[in-house]
Amino acid sequence: MNQRRRTRVLARKFTTLIWPGGQCRGEIENLSLKGCLVGPTSGEVASAGAEVSVVIHLEPDAPDLDVRVVGQVVRVDGQGVAVDFTEIELESFRHLFHLVQYNAPDPDEIEEELSTSAFHPPPDGSP
Repeated sequence: MNQRRRTRVLARKFTTLIWPGGQCRGEIENLSLKGCLVGPTSGEVASAGAEVSVVIHLEPDAPDLDVRVVGQVVRVDGQGVAVDFTEIELESFRHLFHLVQYNAPDPDEIEEELSTSAFHPPPDGSP
């Protein structure tokens, strides 16, 4: 059963993952407003549970357009590095939103996702 609450799109953009003591570069396999899967990278990668800075390079020679997100590595395997986004500044969110919307099969659906929570409530009902 798919429990994802955000549409994933194909968005072949290069990205850099940065964590204390290391960094790696890769290509985004899929992307949503809540996370991404960075394809297999060579060399060192952050371990599951690590907090990483994710820099999505929208244009190779335009660092002012980079999308910058903080996230947590949730999985590292043969498919790549899966990152759950936890923090993003407004300007980066605007770029991320438009990137996902542009690549979505139904752009209106992406806009509708903004009105629903990306998080599951705790099982005991506490806030």
